[in-house]
Amino acid sequence: MSAPVIVDFYCCEGGASAGYAAAGFSVVGVDRDPQPRYPFPFLQMDALEAMDRLLAGEWLTFHTKNGMPLFAHISLMAAWVGSPPCQARTKAQKIQGREHPLLIAPTRERFIRSGLPYVIENVVPDGFDPDPLMDPVLLCGEMFEIETYRHRLFERTSIWKHRSTRSTWRGRQRWGADQCLVSTCTSSATSPASIADAR
Repeated sequence: MSAPVIVDFYCCEGGASAGYAAAGFSVVGVDRDPQPRYPFPFLQMDALEAMDRLLAGEWLTFHTKNGMPLFAHISLMAAWVGSPPCQARTKAQKIQGREHPLLIAPTRERFIRSGLPYVIENVVPDGFDPDPLMDPVLLCGEMFEIETYRHRLFERTSIWKHRSTRSTWRGRQRWGADQCLVSTCTSSATSPASIADAR
């Protein structure tokens, strides 16, 4: 049985992605900047744009480390996760006085619209939080006997709180022979390959 697929938005070099992979998920990443060290299939694109395109029903093309294209559709994804850039919530931002976009709220809005289980991770804010997480859980590496003492907040929903009602949660997903993300369950989505075949 292949692992359910998680999309890691704002993936950077893949620290969170590696954790999800270690937990048994198949992970693909999205980031606006090149990430040559990212170890999983990757798409260079603004995260909010990628979400909007998936929500519009588009297929997105990820590439493996060896350049192989992999096509993915929202209907075949198990969950969305993301760690929006945190500069606006840190002490460094207050010292430097720079403006940074507030990305948690627009990320949450899109995650909720997806209907998928989701997790948003971010730093503990320094003082007033202009872009707060909702009902987050505080975790630290020390809790897991890891010598990393940074605290992080996690907003979560669906299967992490209760069972998801979304019918597209699937536990048996894999990359098909045509390199499209496919599922052994019935899906109404049409892959690029089948569209081409129909023509």
